Amino acid sequence: MLYISVLQLQPQIIHSPGIVPPTPKPILPDTNNENESPNSPKKDGGRRRLSVTDVNGSDVEDPDDSRGLIGQLDMKTVLELCPQVTGPRGRHGRRFSVGSRTDHDMHRRASFCDKSILSHGSPFDSMDHRIGFACKKGLKPVSPNQDSFLVLRIEGHISLYGVFDGHGRQGHDISNFVKEFLPKLIVSDPAFHSGDMQGALLNGFLRTQELIESETRDKRLDAAASGTTCTLAIHRDKKLWVANVGDSRCVIAKPSGESFKAIDACRDHKPDLPEERERIISMGGVVMKPPMDVNHRVYVKGFRFPGLAMSRALGDLIGYHRAGISAVPEINEFDLDGDESLLLCSDGVWEFLSSSDAVDLVEQELKANDSLHMQAAEKLCKVSWDKWMEEEKGAVVDDITAIVAHLSSCSDWSSAASITRPDPYDRPPSRVSSTGSDICRTNSIKRHNQSS
Repeated sequence: MLYISVLQLQPQIIHSPGIVPPTPKPILPDTNNENESPNSPKKDGGRRRLSVTDVNGSDVEDPDDSRGLIGQLDMKTVLELCPQVTGPRGRHGRRFSVGSRTDHDMHRRASFCDKSILSHGSPFDSMDHRIGFACKKGLKPVSPNQDSFLVLRIEGHISLYGVFDGHGRQGHDISNFVKEFLPKLIVSDPAFHSGDMQGALLNGFLRTQELIESETRDKRLDAAASGTTCTLAIHRDKKLWVANVGDSRCVIAKPSGESFKAIDACRDHKPDLPEERERIISMGGVVMKPPMDVNHRVYVKGFRFPGLAMSRALGDLIGYHRAGISAVPEINEFDLDGDESLLLCSDGVWEFLSSSDAVDLVEQELKANDSLHMQAAEKLCKVSWDKWMEEEKGAVVDDITAIVAHLSSCSDWSSAASITRPDPYDRPPSRVSSTGSDICRTNSIKRHNQSS
């Protein structure tokens, strides 16, 4: 993952939940080597955009044994954890999930090639479902595609969209892990089934961070200096919830006259944002912009690591425990008219395209046929690739992922549908009580329609 340039959002429409995650025992890096690694900021443009500088880290001491939970979740697909929806006349709604999986050929896969795809459930038809996606490997010869994504739909009930942009040496492992386990934690949370989406999202993010620590301790992952962004959007009827850490931005394309208006559904988490900088400094971190770099970065005070160019992420355990990197998502809620579209992309798109630029590109593709969402996602990736090649003189291109989806009502018969939860199993405990969920709602804004 490479870092994006700062884009100003409307500060009054985004607020932090203000909830601090639990504090396990800290991870300690190898402090004997204070020199910058080969992945530290360099003078050439491409390297200056890297999301994280390198560091050797030690194991995590995590008192919470999560192996049993991981084993339980690993035995089921996310669809098997979702409720079964039955409509009028006993019709069962279509159910599918489609997402990325780690490429078997890793860094040897050619640049701009698609990432491997894994699907479950009903056959996926892009034109029928009005959903498109593309996930392209960047121009990084020694690195695999570290982006991951997931699209989940339970007809008549709910849709979920996620983009996860890994960074660091093992960023592809972290992004894939979060793609696999976070949605499962959310859909199996009692808060999800009671309609408390904010509570389910918050629980899921915090629990996933704990699982990453546990897996790092047991040496099945290495998240000491690797992590991932995470942006999840949940669509149900005419409501949309967006939760994010990092800079994989979600944008709503809202009809406005003869065109579409771009509404940022989340903000990019930059270390130089005043409230983010304040938290980082208060927890032992330092925010600085190295010479010849395009990014402000987060360091442990007195050291040259981790050098992370974002203020929130999942994983990144050194920064999480010693430099104020947060795994707490910002959660925003929207009321929809039913004519909006969603764009959810990694910063391979947002590096050189504004939200309005991306919405305009999608609008152009859908004018001739409003079912060509796959072509719209491909166009976003191709234009982004060309921008990278032009701006970076062909030296480097980030991995590029785009999801484009129409946010129509889940189904015409959704209001008449009956919902059956899966067979009981040992569900992961809720991390937020009803009181905690109320805190989340109080401290995060409920986003409503922004009139043009």
